[in-house]
Amino acid sequence: ALYVRGWSALSSRRPERFGSGRLIAFLAGLASIMIAASSLLDALGHRFLQAHMVQHVLLMTVAPPLLWMGAPVAPMLLGLPTPIRRAVARALASRVIRRLTEVLADPRVSWALFVAAFWTWHVPALYDLALRDDTWHHVEHACFFAAGMLFWRPVIMPWPARSSWPRWAMIPYLVLAEIQNGALAPILTFSDRVI
Repeated sequence: ALYVRGWSALSSRRPERFGSGRLIAFLAGLASIMIAASSLLDALGHRFLQAHMVQHVLLMTVAPPLLWMGAPVAPMLLGLPTPIRRAVARALASRVIRRLTEVLADPRVSWALFVAAFWTWHVPALYDLALRDDTWHHVEHACFFAAGMLFWRPVIMPWPARSSWPRWAMIPYLVLAEIQNGALAPILTFSDRVI
C-alpha cells in the first residue's frame, strides 16, 4: 500500500521514470514472496526437495530483482505519512546508517554475503534444522531474501542508486555467482551418499 501510494504520486509527476512497468515489477516481486511463503508451497517444501528449492529460487533470484526494478526507495518514502517520512529520512541520513549502507552496497560485500548464505544453508546440519524447525526455516528464508536483495542491487541499480563500479563489471559479478552456484550442484548430485 505504501509503495502504490508513493508510486501514484510519482507517476503523475515523473511518468518517464515511474511508468506502469515499475508498479508491475514491484507487485510481481511481492507476489513472488507471497508464493514462496504460501502455506501450500511451505507444506510441500517439508516433503519435497523441489518445492523447498522453488522457495529458495523465488526468494533469492526472482523476488529481489523484481522489487529493485520497481525503484522502491522513493515510492516507499513518499507513501509514508509526512511526519514518519521525515523521521525515516533523518534516520537514513545518520552517519551510522549511511556508512552501513555504503558497506552493504559494495558489490564485493553483497556478492560474498550472497555466496555465504547460499553455501551455509546447504550445510546438511543447517538444512535439516530448517526442515525440522519452522522458526529456523523462516530464518533461512529471511537470510536468502536479504542476501538476494543485497546481491541484485548492484545489478539492477534502482533509481536513485549510483555505482562506483562500471556496468561491465556486473558480467563477471554474475558469472562468478553462477560458477559458485554450479559448483554445489555436482557435489550434491554425485556424492557417494545422500546429503
